[in-house]
Amino acid sequence: MECKNCELRQRQYYCAICLKNHLRDFRLQTHHFSSDRDEHVARAFRAFKSIESSHLQTRAEIARANRSLEQLVDGLAKVRRDCESKRDRLRTLREALAQRRRTLNAARLFPPQSQTLSKESQELSVLSQTIARARSGLVQELVEVFHVVEVGGRPAVGGRPGSKGEWTIGGLVLPVPGDVRRTLQVLTTS
Repeated sequence: MECKNCELRQRQYYCAICLKNHLRDFRLQTHHFSSDRDEHVARAFRAFKSIESSHLQTRAEIARANRSLEQLVDGLAKVRRDCESKRDRLRTLREALAQRRRTLNAARLFPPQSQTLSKESQELSVLSQTIARARSGLVQELVEVFHVVEVGGRPAVGGRPGSKGEWTIGGLVLPVPGDVRRTLQVLTTS
């Protein structure tokens, strides 16, 4: 049928009864196909769910097994390091013990030396006393020969500290250690 305005072919027009029948048939087909579609979707969903749940359970078990395996490997590595360090420590302790045993066995072969040690210590103390007396005699000789004296100063009186004087050697004043630099600077500038 052509349109009176645009003169294009248009849809055919139906009467109300035919239109009702046509719509009823269309609804029945849609309902039939939708129920069929829903049944297929439900069946596919159930199949997928069973596959998915078993697949997810399998993946979860694999992941759990991998985690426990990693923990076991880490624990094994830690135990191996610990064992290795303990073996090294045991080896050093055994070597130290063997060395001590050898030293003790060697010491048992020598005669007791307590008397020799006491005799040597007495000789050493006599020698140190002799050296001390010789030093004091040398210091006294040096003081007399070079005329080393402390000039000035005052002794401690009534709990107050005394002051130190200047030391002279042969009439020349010895500088204190801090004055050496100052004396050298004065001499170089003069």
